Amino acid sequence: MLLINAPHRYDLEESSCVNKEVKICNRELSQLVKKYNHADVIAIGKKREQYTKHGLHMNKKGKEYLSRKIADKIYKLFSSQMQIPNILECNATPEPFSSLTNDPDLDPTAPTVPTNRECCED
Repeated sequence: MLLINAPHRYDLEESSCVNKEVKICNRELSQLVKKYNHADVIAIGKKREQYTKHGLHMNKKGKEYLSRKIADKIYKLFSSQMQIPNILECNATPEPFSSLTNDPDLDPTAPTVPTNRECCED
């Protein structure tokens, strides 16, 4: 699970109660996620030049930065070595694949599966 922390509000003063709460929220989120192996936090851009002039929304640079961070995290998830699950042994003898197909060239003794056309004919 990937979480994105709350962004700093550049349209407000650094000392505003909103920005103080954002810092507290992000700190608590990071501490909470550390407890879980399946979760990670993506830190949103902290540079002022990644936001629009009014400072509330991310601009193109900020969106590119964030999308790169998300893509990197996803890539790391899929490229990391995953644990191989335990495979239980089965006593049953599996059928050869050729007997499951409808191709008599693979196994001439295999029964064929009727096609829709054969089922619908009178």
